[in-house]
Amino acid sequence: MSVPFPGYKELQEFVTNSATPCFVSFINENSKRISMWSSGYQSKPDTLYTLWRRRFCLEVKRQNKIEVSGPSKNYNKKIWSLLCRLANKLFETSLQVKIDVLNERLAAAPSLTKNVIDDAERECLESTGNDGSIQGCLLYLAAQRLLKQDLDSNDVMIIKLGLSRVVNFVNPLMKNLLLENLKKEDVDYLLRFNNVSNKRGMTEDVENTYDKIMEKKKDDEKDQEGNVIYNEEDVDVILSKIQMKKGELSRDRKRQTELYLVLDCMEYLLQSFDIWGTDLANNSETTFYRRFASLLDKMFMKTNVELFDGETGSNATKNEIENNKAIFFDTNTAPAYSRKIDLLVKCSEQKKYVEISSNEWKRSSCTTIVKTAQQSKNLRINAAILKNIKQYGVFDTMSLDMIGTSGYFSMLHWLPDQNIFFARDAWPIQMPTSYLSMNEMKNFINTLLIFKASTVKRSNIIRALLKREQQIGIIKPLISSTSASTSTSNNQQEEKQKSITLLPSQEQEQQFEVNRSNNHNPYIFFTPSRDNTKKRKYSAIVDNDQEECEDRHEHEHEQDI
Repeated sequence: MSVPFPGYKELQEFVTNSATPCFVSFINENSKRISMWSSGYQSKPDTLYTLWRRRFCLEVKRQNKIEVSGPSKNYNKKIWSLLCRLANKLFETSLQVKIDVLNERLAAAPSLTKNVIDDAERECLESTGNDGSIQGCLLYLAAQRLLKQDLDSNDVMIIKLGLSRVVNFVNPLMKNLLLENLKKEDVDYLLRFNNVSNKRGMTEDVENTYDKIMEKKKDDEKDQEGNVIYNEEDVDVILSKIQMKKGELSRDRKRQTELYLVLDCMEYLLQSFDIWGTDLANNSETTFYRRFASLLDKMFMKTNVELFDGETGSNATKNEIENNKAIFFDTNTAPAYSRKIDLLVKCSEQKKYVEISSNEWKRSSCTTIVKTAQQSKNLRINAAILKNIKQYGVFDTMSLDMIGTSGYFSMLHWLPDQNIFFARDAWPIQMPTSYLSMNEMKNFINTLLIFKASTVKRSNIIRALLKREQQIGIIKPLISSTSASTSTSNNQQEEKQKSITLLPSQEQEQQFEVNRSNNHNPYIFFTPSRDNTKKRKYSAIVDNDQEECEDRHEHEHEQDI
């Protein structure tokens, strides 16, 4: 079999033998040979860097590895100028510039760097049919919308999620669109995942105590659905019951129990009625987040789960953006920046942090376009996070989208046999802001407990593997092989995968093992940074990735295989 380019065999072996491949380590180990491998054409330092950076990223993706994070991926002008100077000296005979970046481009895919679709790209998009598979359906729906001149917010969502291999059953429009275009067996497969429930909220004893505190003596004060109708005077009565029960638990040294946590959340919500007011639309995004986050602080106290807010950057998105730039933007050597998150949930073990989920907030007065863009952005960010943490044996994550005081939790699964991400139906919540919405409090607190249990479970799985890796790392330089340990770790990850992703059948898991070599990690689409080039304009596109809503916006195509 022919070798794609000089140095490919060495690059392949390096990635194969590295648990987390590092680009700068590969360059350092092969610094003398890089110039020789690149002597078939004359080049510039930044072009040479982007060429090898792209080759490295493609090989890492082909082998389903996760590249080590850090500044080592950035362009170092001094090093690459030296390598380029040596390579150009070896260039003796040919005057024709052989740019491997163009030769290695993914065949017949739209270019990210062009302003309009050319004839070849249009022909490619028009020839992209629906082969009936889930991946094929996602790409077909994206291709059809890339051919349109004017895109609405739903079109943009379908394109970005389709290119990222995210099946969005949270959004009713996209769910119905997918159901109309998928084969029956694939629809049945997804619906089986969608119907699986692994909820765990209040225990029976806690729920009974909650109901007893919230009950009223007047049976006639109920609505047509049988829900109790509360009034303003009931708030003080219920607060007194809560505080008495909390006092009993404190006296008995039971402040760390689930019952005390639920009572604490109830007390906080009831006391906050006085500060919400009646005009919620005038409150800022920060106000909505701040009052909700106080509850999350209570939920995750002493759990080893850490909450990072204040527009924290996600390393998982930065890795995706860097890889996309290296593969698709071969002339762009500028540093990549991570997407900013309202609330990033992480866990850590001995100062190594791993992201678990991204959670977003918007003010209640935002438009439907902004809401759709936020949903698309948060799903893709969580897909990037999930793409990273599946190496630790975690194959799903639970996240939150809030619009004012209303929102929903959703589950995002990685389905390895289909090589897609699957977002399941959402669990809606309503944060109570007055005595008129006190009936929503039980479901609200119950769903927060589910979120806590889900997140803590995944945190423990990740931290256990991190601890194991750190322990093995201590003795690794002293022994000749860790194959037994690696094998055991891989077996444990496969067992965790079966239990966490809730695969419908053992046959499908076995089929995945057979086809594993044919699968690769999907690209996750993030809108590239703008440059000074005038790009193709569309009407009514909103890009929430850049945290802004515009009447006119620009759309750029992404290559995907």
